[in-house]
Amino acid sequence: MKAIFFNAKGVLYHRPDSTVYLRAFLESNGLQSPPIDSLKKTLSSLKDQIKRGRLVPEIYSDALLKACGVKSPALFTEGEKAIARDQANIVLFPGVIATLGMLKARGFKMGIITDSYVSSEKKISWLRANGLQIEWDAYSNSKDLQALKPDLTMYQAALDQAGVIASESAFVGRNQIELSGASRLSMTTIALFCGPEVEADYRLDKFEELLVLPFLQSVS
Repeated sequence: MKAIFFNAKGVLYHRPDSTVYLRAFLESNGLQSPPIDSLKKTLSSLKDQIKRGRLVPEIYSDALLKACGVKSPALFTEGEKAIARDQANIVLFPGVIATLGMLKARGFKMGIITDSYVSSEKKISWLRANGLQIEWDAYSNSKDLQALKPDLTMYQAALDQAGVIASESAFVGRNQIELSGASRLSMTTIALFCGPEVEADYRLDKFEELLVLPFLQSVS
């Protein structure tokens, strides 16, 4: 094993409250906060188009704000900033910083394979702001590649950047779709924080359990 690739949201980080700044913005401007989670589901297809790089992120933000009753152009600008703050408001899972540091010290190349509607630079800046300072050897972003997992393009781009082949690598994910895509390329699959219904070569409940997997003790 020479490289390990990770999904980002749900594996490296989570958002305990993904609308805290948006709700505060709406309330401060006399707008009643609607069921935002339901609105996000309604707009999910629009977000998928942005993740594929077909639309700019502001289209989703403005559609969400419009659905919340925002009308003034000035308020749209303020609301977009609130949504951006919510996006950046991430929390790393316990053990991520120490575990990745140890795996990097063991000589493994590491990368991220993510469906995202923000740039690679922006998401890496979120991770660094939370203390994750490692240098990534690969970053595969759906927005840049105009594809979503489990499209094999997403995994192959990361493999090419890291200079490894699929059989020399592992992918750490949290849902069946992305794990199945990695498996199709013969990557070793590791399900993290998943129930028994998710199929993978290995299943872990804690991030630091990566350190005790036999094939991740040293680069081979």
